[in-house]
Amino acid sequence: MPHRPVLHGSAVPVTVPQGADAHQPAPAGTADPLIGALVGGRYRIRDVIGQGGMGIVYEAVHEELDRPAALKVLGPAWAADERAIARFQQEARAASNLGHPNIVTIYDFGRLDDGRPYLAMERLRGESLADALDREGSMPARRVAALVQQIARALEAVHAEGLVHRDIKPENIFLARRSGAEECVQLLDFGLAAFSHVPGAGRLTYDGEIQGTPIYMAPETATGERQADRQADLYSLAVVSFEMLSGKVPFDHDNPMQVLHRKCQQNAPSMTALSGCPHPQGLERVLKRALSRDPERRHQSVREFADALCSAASVASFALPARDPLRPTEPERSAQLGAQDSAVVTYDSEPPQLPISRAPLVFRWALAGVLVVSGSAIAYGALTEDGRAPANPEATPAQTATPAQPHAPAAAQG
Repeated sequence: MPHRPVLHGSAVPVTVPQGADAHQPAPAGTADPLIGALVGGRYRIRDVIGQGGMGIVYEAVHEELDRPAALKVLGPAWAADERAIARFQQEARAASNLGHPNIVTIYDFGRLDDGRPYLAMERLRGESLADALDREGSMPARRVAALVQQIARALEAVHAEGLVHRDIKPENIFLARRSGAEECVQLLDFGLAAFSHVPGAGRLTYDGEIQGTPIYMAPETATGERQADRQADLYSLAVVSFEMLSGKVPFDHDNPMQVLHRKCQQNAPSMTALSGCPHPQGLERVLKRALSRDPERRHQSVREFADALCSAASVASFALPARDPLRPTEPERSAQLGAQDSAVVTYDSEPPQLPISRAPLVFRWALAGVLVVSGSAIAYGALTEDGRAPANPEATPAQTATPAQPHAPAAAQG
């Protein structure tokens, strides 16, 4: 199974730390003073869910409503950093005002006794897309298209408010599972979100700092030639789609600066070339356009990209290549099932096929024979009124007619 790339460069000037919503387990044996504490007079903290570069996410419950919640708290190392606090507050405002079914719901915002801000949000059940890719490696095209459609709807709502997410990656995409419903995408971590229609607004950065994660960052943003905008979010979504389909990212390197250099100087490779497995050409064409180094050559919106990917995935499902990486071969499927499914049959060579040309031919001759026999019986029964054959089969109808029975002239008989 292919492994996902490690995201490098957390808490350094090159990149912004990983989102706190990336579910990473806290160090074992770490005593957290907030465990068991009552925050804001309402939220009782029970345990740590995950830890990122800027904050810690806790499992909590609203004591009065008995409602589960997730509390995101700014990490102690950032408590005195005014820009980090402002960025945290910006996330609260950006996410809470959107109110979209594919964007995590924000319940509350406040500060701890030590001044650190916290964010109370919906407690999601499921896993991040990063965890799903770690386990599965890649996903079927139909499923990828369905997930991308949901992510695109969330980003469309973000862009409609004049915002840019700026950090689309699997760690910030959560696959929530609710009772009686299919997996629902929840877009997380708006800590880097910025207003796209106000020059300089939301740029809570230090000099020389590049906002985003290099592997998923658009090349024009990496060079600083263009401020992150909707096209940058589209590029990042295309990288995530590429990874879901192939299990790999277009550009990867241990050094994040090398990743940025390559994507600024080279065109993105195809999934087929990178993975060594054939992928449907329709999907390749859609991703090639979305991953263009020139923002103007990409799709006009995330919705247009998602629709194009969905159409290509539908076609690919009916015209899969001989060895499609999205569908296991019969031997692979047998190996996966093992002894649990003894009905699976494998062949050392091509499976035997029926002579398809014979069956239709035999059927046509049999049908013709039935029709001939049926037609003869009908014609034979129609020789007399009561269906009985005449005494002299050689005689004509005129010769067998009774003299006292009137009949039409011979010229009128058919």
